[in-house]
Amino acid sequence: MPLCGHLLPAVVMLLGYHGVSPSPGAPFTCDFERDSCGWQDISTAGYRWLRDRAGASPQGPQLRSDHTLGTDLDVAELRLELTHGAETLTLWRSPGPWGPDWQELVVPTGRIRGAFRVTFSATRNATHRGTVALDDVAFWRCGLPSFFLASVAEPSAPAVLSSPKFQASAPHNCSLVFYHYLHGSEAGCLQVFLQTASPAAPQTPILLRRRHGELGAAWVRDRVDIQSRHPFRILLAGQTGPGGVVGLDDLILSDHCKPIPELASPPPGCWAPGPWPQPSSLRPRSFCEPGHFFCGDLCVPPEQLCDFQQQCPGGEDEQECGTTDFESPSGGGWEDASVGRLQWVRLPAPDRGGPGPDARRAAGFLELVVVEGSRRELVWQALGSTAGGWKVDRVLLGARRRPFRLELVGLVDVDGPGQQGAGVDDMALTGCSPAAATEEDSEVSCNFERGACGWHTGHLTDAHWHRVESRGPRYDHTTGQGHFVLLDPTDPPARGPAAHLLTQPRVPSAPQECLSFWFHLFGPQIGTLRLVMRREGEAETHLWSRSGTHGNRWHEAWATLHHQPDSGAKYQLLFEGLRDGYHGSMALDDVTLRPGPCWAPRRCSFEDSACGFSVGGRGLWTRQANASWGPHADHTTETAQGHYMVVDTSPQALPRGHAALLTSEEQRPLVQPTCLSFWYHLSLRNPGTLRVHVEEAGRQQVLSVSSRGGATWRLGSVDLQARQAWRVVFEAVAAGVEHSYMALDDLLLQDGPCPLPASCDFEAGLCGWNHVPRPGLGGYSWDWSSGASPSRYPQPPVDHTLGTEAGHFALFETSVLGPGGRAAGLISQPLPPTAASCLRFWYHMGFPEHFYQGELRVVLSSAQGQLAVWGAGGRRRHQWLEGQVDVASAAEFQIVFEATLGGQPALGPIALDDVEYLAGQRCQLPTPSQGGGAAAAAVPAAVSGALLLLLLLLLLGVAGRRWLQKPGCPCRGEVDAVAPGFENILFRADRVTLPASITNDQ
Repeated sequence: MPLCGHLLPAVVMLLGYHGVSPSPGAPFTCDFERDSCGWQDISTAGYRWLRDRAGASPQGPQLRSDHTLGTDLDVAELRLELTHGAETLTLWRSPGPWGPDWQELVVPTGRIRGAFRVTFSATRNATHRGTVALDDVAFWRCGLPSFFLASVAEPSAPAVLSSPKFQASAPHNCSLVFYHYLHGSEAGCLQVFLQTASPAAPQTPILLRRRHGELGAAWVRDRVDIQSRHPFRILLAGQTGPGGVVGLDDLILSDHCKPIPELASPPPGCWAPGPWPQPSSLRPRSFCEPGHFFCGDLCVPPEQLCDFQQQCPGGEDEQECGTTDFESPSGGGWEDASVGRLQWVRLPAPDRGGPGPDARRAAGFLELVVVEGSRRELVWQALGSTAGGWKVDRVLLGARRRPFRLELVGLVDVDGPGQQGAGVDDMALTGCSPAAATEEDSEVSCNFERGACGWHTGHLTDAHWHRVESRGPRYDHTTGQGHFVLLDPTDPPARGPAAHLLTQPRVPSAPQECLSFWFHLFGPQIGTLRLVMRREGEAETHLWSRSGTHGNRWHEAWATLHHQPDSGAKYQLLFEGLRDGYHGSMALDDVTLRPGPCWAPRRCSFEDSACGFSVGGRGLWTRQANASWGPHADHTTETAQGHYMVVDTSPQALPRGHAALLTSEEQRPLVQPTCLSFWYHLSLRNPGTLRVHVEEAGRQQVLSVSSRGGATWRLGSVDLQARQAWRVVFEAVAAGVEHSYMALDDLLLQDGPCPLPASCDFEAGLCGWNHVPRPGLGGYSWDWSSGASPSRYPQPPVDHTLGTEAGHFALFETSVLGPGGRAAGLISQPLPPTAASCLRFWYHMGFPEHFYQGELRVVLSSAQGQLAVWGAGGRRRHQWLEGQVDVASAAEFQIVFEATLGGQPALGPIALDDVEYLAGQRCQLPTPSQGGGAAAAAVPAAVSGALLLLLLLLLLGVAGRRWLQKPGCPCRGEVDAVAPGFENILFRADRVTLPASITNDQ
């Protein structure tokens, strides 16, 4: 029989239970069949709780069934509250609305000291009708069991609490719930053991749960599941540290743990179980200090336990240290530390089927976490399901100087369909001993095809390098189909700003060593990759760095390592990836270390070193940043923190006519014509002349710059040919002017002839076009790629220069831009003033129809401001199109190609190719044949358009003739009087506005 009421506020309160106190452990139930069991109505409104029979109400909303006997109910909202003293807590609130059926509700109240009351409150809107009902109310497990007995422990052994014998009525449904208290000492420990009885003798107890350390001044609820087909005892062992307390309370066994009657009653007082084999963790250590491990005649200190070096003759100190196949009951030292419904359980072999039949739909993950003190580091993660069965994986833990623990964290949907779970097996820690290091483990030279050699990941952040296999847009340098190391901040999403890849400490093989490697930096928001050398007790030495995207291809780099002769000091090499965002990735491959110095680098930004440049005896050239004189920002990073080389040409530093030399290291011979480019900055006051020399057999001047400076960096370039080893020398000749200087930055040696200023076919690079992000343009970079290079971003299949997939182009992927009009710019070198010059280029847009709302613009930027001179939207797509515009500026200026997005993000690229700046020439009308793939692609469209135009003109001609032949037409005689002209509206789509003198001339 239910208890029901029509709803506004209606409340009931528990007063008693049939006038008799329930016995401990007995359920406190009420089915409302005989009476209200002490529940009373204390409603404050006009609605009341009624004890009613199902279907008995003659009108209004009726209950279709009661729950006990299965007969009549409707809909309502309900709240359950608990009152203890003056405090009232809401335990549960119905989500509502409900269906017409009975719903079972189970609400844990927790452990409550003292008397308490439970209140049901039901409410509804006064304009709606509804009924709420309660039936079969029961309190479970409110009594405390009293069958546990304490044993008297020896002073050096833990205190042990033992249960009587039990038998599980089913193999997997016996559980123990208990509350424990560990406070006051980090050495406190509580262990729960299971001891099964075999026909021959009791078995060695199996550890089910261990809690240790300082858990705070609070009672913690825990639960262990017991799986045993034989009779068993439960043993709880507690051991305290100095000033610590270990407590137990409220031990509750489930109904399926059936006691086995003893043959004879135990004597009064404490019952002590008979002899039983004790696990090693509970054996007395008569002559060992607390915390030491006892084996044979040895006491192993805690710092030597699980240090991957055997101390005990039988290796007992290394047996419970993670390596296990889980066949042993101890589980190799792995302990379940779960709190909640999910728990790790050791299963017998017949049940090891891996994930259940619904694993393909299972939602969850597995993670491996390294815990060092209070810091947790995620080192491995597997998402989703393993529908193919067991899978093997390997994780590099790297070198660690502090003790650490490993934690496996698993999460599955226990309420999902079918049997869902996560499992691990056959775990092994290999190569962890310092004495077990092999030659391969210390090898720096590595192509990553068979492993990571002597490189391992760092542990300062959750961003990590991973050894991966070539797949899709990711390919290695060695074979194009092999392995390399990758830093992808989205897999999994990284919160830390940096990721480290390190070597083991090693002894130098020579006073100078050369490290060469191939790197890949690609993406519109990639960050910085740098190389660092570490020596213990010394500051880090920065050897090399690159920032921003370097195109979708592999680049070779070198760095010379300098060591103190005969010092024997060990060093480490560190690659550090500093991310700027989540759009892009970094990769390394084919690392090689050899004795002797490297050739001079082909690129130098001066960010980490002077790149081997020598400054002569007087040392007038200096590498500086954050300086009070010289350029306020470098060219590489465009910040005050960036570095460059500078010489003071003031009379007191360098008298008039005197020179300061900056000489490079020896470069390897050139097999083809090569372009040397560099960025220079001259003070506003005339500093003198900057000369560039090449030393091969002798010294030859190849360039001289003596123009006055300004506030910007300028690009210089010179074509080189050298069949022997050679050097480049920068010579600053002073003019004797106060507060003057010359500066150099970003030297680059590229194959092929030097392009004209602001012109580029992008086959060898960006030709001085700057893709470094600028704050005013949203912080994103243009990139450089080819159709043949695998990429995660869409890109044109061929370039315009060669018309093949091997050709290169500049590229920007607009999907990284969000709504709001952010932009990304590709900026030319500074150009001199011009009255009329022509900018000609080819562009490619590939966007889905009707989604793109951005455009490609050409902007002239100077000290006077910015002026947009050309623009094209995304209405023409999937082919190379020619663009050209006349440019004029009375001041020095730069050309900016700007990609903007005004609407929602759209997946599609904007590409540029064959940019040509014709100084002093006006643009000509485009020729009928636009060449290459563009002309071929445009032929079908042009033919179709011409046929459609002819048909339209024919129809208009016939219609016009008939209209003019109509009698009384007033326009026929005035046709010749109308002056020829243009209609302005036809040109608005192309953003061309004709002068008023033309549009208004009638």
